[in-house]
Amino acid sequence: MSANMIRTTRLPSRMIPTATAVAVSTGAAIVLLVVFYAVGGPFGTLNDLANALVAVLSAVLAVRTARLGAPLAAVAAAGAGGALIVMGSWLVITGRTGWVLAGLVGAVGAGALGTWLLTHNHTAGRTGILSRPVARLGAVSGALTMLGFLAVPDLLAHVDAWEDLHWSGVLAFMSWLGFYVGYPVWCVLLARAAGQRRTG
Repeated sequence: MSANMIRTTRLPSRMIPTATAVAVSTGAAIVLLVVFYAVGGPFGTLNDLANALVAVLSAVLAVRTARLGAPLAAVAAAGAGGALIVMGSWLVITGRTGWVLAGLVGAVGAGALGTWLLTHNHTAGRTGILSRPVARLGAVSGALTMLGFLAVPDLLAHVDAWEDLHWSGVLAFMSWLGFYVGYPVWCVLLARAAGQRRTG
């Protein structure tokens, strides 16, 4: 997907470090998760820490998009979602819950972040800040991430075993596909677009 597909006239260069950091941190989280499933050890904890970092950086990025027309309610949702993802990481790292319940907390947080991502890209695509293809990528990633809201019933029931999850709880974990795949690609394109404006 070419960076020329993004309209850069109103993208500030200050978006570059935050968007890049989100993409790099997400990539690190993916690698750590794969290594954890391959060899175990401390890599699961490192993945949780990376997820928390992505969440914090995403909240910062959401605040920056407010000046590009992202609705304040969506920005606030991103902040709340980031806090929930950090909480989920804290729960599993400290052993206060198992990974399933902590994952449900994080999934709801991812759903809230997805609300911002979907809303912002809908607005940015309509106003021309982003091209339609890139805005569509962000919107689809946001919609997929919003599957995390399906975790709410099992979260309220304090389910902490995979075999006890309802279908909605299982589907909620699919939200991480949007968080791990589409979202970082969108961040890379956003950073490239802002960089073009800076140099062009």
